Amino acid sequence: SPAERQKWLKDQIDAALGGPELARAKLGVDVVDVDSGKILYARNDAGLFNPASNVKLFTTAAALAILGPEYRWKTVVYADAPGTLSGGGELKGRLYLKGHGDPTLVVEDLWRVVTELYAGGLRKVSGDLVVDDTFFDNVRVGPGFDQKQEDLPFRAPNGALSLNYNAVAVHVLPGAGDAAPARVVIDPPTPYFTIVNDARTVAAGRNAITVESRETPDHTELKVAGRIR
Repeated sequence: SPAERQKWLKDQIDAALGGPELARAKLGVDVVDVDSGKILYARNDAGLFNPASNVKLFTTAAALAILGPEYRWKTVVYADAPGTLSGGGELKGRLYLKGHGDPTLVVEDLWRVVTELYAGGLRKVSGDLVVDDTFFDNVRVGPGFDQKQEDLPFRAPNGALSLNYNAVAVHVLPGAGDAAPARVVIDPPTPYFTIVNDARTVAAGRNAITVESRETPDHTELKVAGRIR
């Protein structure tokens, strides 16, 4: 009967969660029937939890079930007038780069795209370069990301056209001499990031560098502070 099946489910989950390896764990479970919305099992279901990497399991399962293991991400180039290059290989119009969520797209892939366009006869684009990331919605960060203000790369926002994992490397090097400003290098270099450099070079002592980011309407500000030997 339905009641017996529900009791069986409860007993199975209780047994799995009652093991000694989970004795000190903070657990919450909520099993809901998708069609009816009926709660089939609940245990500390109103508690607040940081989902952490457990979400990857469900994301991966959903992707395999909906997209299939053969699915491949693509990044596509379009033009206002495809196949109509003028003399000298000039495209008179805009060139579009449309992303479809490839999480591994890096600068080297862009070089490969440029090489393929060049091999196809393109030498000049008279219009704008349009970056199209509309394949995804406007939700850029996962649940729980607002609990912390960290600059770790795995907390970077996502998008349909993310490049270099939506992260940037900040290299801090000593300056010309004692008390001189440190040298700060962004990799890959881009004017999207502005640098506030409060880091100084010291003749002795240990390195102590901090890097903090702050979002503004049109760029990201990176504040570098501390000392470097």
